[in-house]
Formats: sequence, C-alpha cells, structure tokens
Amino acid sequence: MGREHCRLREDAWPTLFSTQNTVVHVMLQAAETGIAATGPDDPAHERLSRMRDFYQFLLAELPGLLQRWQQLPASRS
Repeated sequence: MGREHCRLREDAWPTLFSTQNTVVHVMLQAAETGIAATGPDDPAHERLSRMRDFYQFLLAELPGLLQRWQQLPASRS
C-alpha cells in the first residue's frame, strides 16, 4: 500500500483554525435568530441563549488561545 504525502505550512493548524471562524459566526447568528423567534418562557429560548453565550465566549477566547499556542516552544512534540 502506497503512502500519500501532503505538505503543510509551518503554522497551518493555527492559521486554519483562525480562518475557520465562519462556522462559529454562522452558529452564533443561528442562535440569535432563534432567540429572536422565541419567547423568554420558551425552553428553546434558554438553550439558544446558552448556545449564543458559548459561541461568543469561544470567539473572545480564540485570539488568546492562538497567541499562547504560538508562544509555546517549537519542540512541543
């Protein structure tokens, strides 16, 4: 069985992760849309609010997380 090779940039994973925030933004917008469509007494409203809060938290934490990753020694394997 043959091997397949691919070449990635040195910073491929953090770069990919930071540019894939589109999915997070889409989920955040979906939560906002759902919140607007439900009343405060609806159980879905609470779940969607927690979903929104999670994605807002994730977006706020990502820059620091990626910065900490970049500060780790290169020999982390």
